[in-house]
Amino acid sequence: MYKRLFTIFLVSLTILILAGCQEKSSKPELEVMPNDDSNTISITATKAGISGIGGAGITIAEGQQLVIDSALSKGSIQLKLFRDDEPAGVDASVDEILHTNDAPALDVTIKTAGTTEHPLQPGEYTLFVNVLEKATGTIILSAK
Repeated sequence: MYKRLFTIFLVSLTILILAGCQEKSSKPELEVMPNDDSNTISITATKAGISGIGGAGITIAEGQQLVIDSALSKGSIQLKLFRDDEPAGVDASVDEILHTNDAPALDVTIKTAGTTEHPLQPGEYTLFVNVLEKATGTIILSAK
């Protein structure tokens, strides 16, 4: 009797754990992770719905260009880079950057996998990401 109850308990617990893991892995999410060196930003979309996120920074040095490496398997994501014209040591808010710049230095929409290169003036840039269509995949931005 106890063996049977214990077996039922273990099976039920296993089902609950597996159901919880399945639910967690299927939640839509958009993650933007800057690298500590300010030269790489990773964007990961997992069934990400239409949304926007911003504020990640990247530095383009003299002789470098922006390289976008996409492994997007579904959807479309818009990337906007704004030149950060604040003096050294002054941090502008996301709203200030969006409202003080007339146009982004770069505005591209990624829909497929592949690598593209974009020449930019040396300087500090702030990235804004907009999911235009439910998206899954990764995009890596790097200064090279």
